[in-house]
Amino acid sequence: MDPQPMRLIVAVVNRTKSKRLIRLLNRRKIRVQLAAPGVGTAPSELQSYLGFGETEKTVVLAFVAATEVPSLFDAFGTELDFDKPNTGVAFSLPVSTVSGLTALRYLLGEPKSSR
Repeated sequence: MDPQPMRLIVAVVNRTKSKRLIRLLNRRKIRVQLAAPGVGTAPSELQSYLGFGETEKTVVLAFVAATEVPSLFDAFGTELDFDKPNTGVAFSLPVSTVSGLTALRYLLGEPKSSR
């Protein structure tokens, strides 16, 4: 198996949208996700500038194949309204190293190989 490039998606959404985001990831068969509650701490001027209206947030991390990122970000815009102010923000980071083929397959949601 040739390793395919992976990315870590980081999405920050209003707490009220977190379930919708997780459902979207599940529908796309992105199985490795971590959701954690967060609270905005930026001054109100900065929150306003960045488009954060609600201070209670959920931070969602998900590992995805790099090829999935463009369509996933399109879905964030169309299904979760990320293209509108005060709805959420997302970005991706490259994952350059994963220790072991089994870990890589797990992160990509691939079935275990039978030996």
